[in-house]
Amino acid sequence: MWAPFFAYGPQPDARLHRRPVHRLDPQRLQHVVPAGENRVICDARTGKIIAIVIHNFCKSDPTLQWLMRVVERGVHFKKSVRLEDPGSLVLMGYTAGARSCPIFYWARNVRSKKFDTEMEQFNYESSSVFALFWNLCRSHLPDEIISDIQSFLDTGIPRMDAGGAMASGDAPGAGHYTVSPAPDVSFTFHEAQLAPPTGVFAANYSRAVHYEHQPHDYSISWTLARSDPPSAGGNFFISQYGIRVEQAPNTVVVWMPKQPHGTSLQHLDPLDKEPPFLQTGLAFITSPRILKVWDDFEQKRITKEEALSLLDEKDDVKYE
Repeated sequence: MWAPFFAYGPQPDARLHRRPVHRLDPQRLQHVVPAGENRVICDARTGKIIAIVIHNFCKSDPTLQWLMRVVERGVHFKKSVRLEDPGSLVLMGYTAGARSCPIFYWARNVRSKKFDTEMEQFNYESSSVFALFWNLCRSHLPDEIISDIQSFLDTGIPRMDAGGAMASGDAPGAGHYTVSPAPDVSFTFHEAQLAPPTGVFAANYSRAVHYEHQPHDYSISWTLARSDPPSAGGNFFISQYGIRVEQAPNTVVVWMPKQPHGTSLQHLDPLDKEPPFLQTGLAFITSPRILKVWDDFEQKRITKEEALSLLDEKDDVKYE
């Protein structure tokens, strides 16, 4: 299904070279994490954690259903930041802007202005999703992972706070967020730690092997929903070590973005503009430029008003 699409299908950016489909050589896999199993994988030479896989990360099914509803709304409302890749990957939280237009402001990458009236509530809900994720991570993951991301947060960069609507209290990074597992049931957590400033919502997303420079050593993803078995694709690979993580619902994966990694293609019709949600989730992913842009904003080399003006003028801005 995919080879003809990549060879002859439409290109979001015609300046980019077309790329062939790369096929997996199973004999070169060194380790497979089966769907639904847990792992902590370390480099035998250095002892450093390479990856962590935790299944059944959230014990509350109603909460998991609420998380999925918010993520699917976000994919519907917002533009994907990587149009050349299959599926959707939408930026949530603060942005460093495009390389040609560096800014620091709450991302306004909505598909249409008709959604503007819903954005204030949605920004609070999506920031609450990431706050819950971050606090679960702080409870479940080793200190080596949390302290790495905390060092980035200790720079004083804002947390994901719905554009300033959630921050409260004297403690750094503290605020309030709300979890709504049922239409008439909600829980608001006060003086809680808010999430790192940026993340992504994803649906049916895949990408060839690549590496990323981020201002922290580890990234964390959470696959919320997965409707098909691992044979349908969409599995996660840490290529340098020959590791395949078979995707499963309610599964968290920690990895090092500076190491080559990728997500394989999924068994979906590439010409279907509204495919079913085979796989949805979220992740903490941070632009390597956000600290520099934040410093420019703090030093008043760029203002919020200038940022808004630039965003309004550039409807085609590619967020990172």
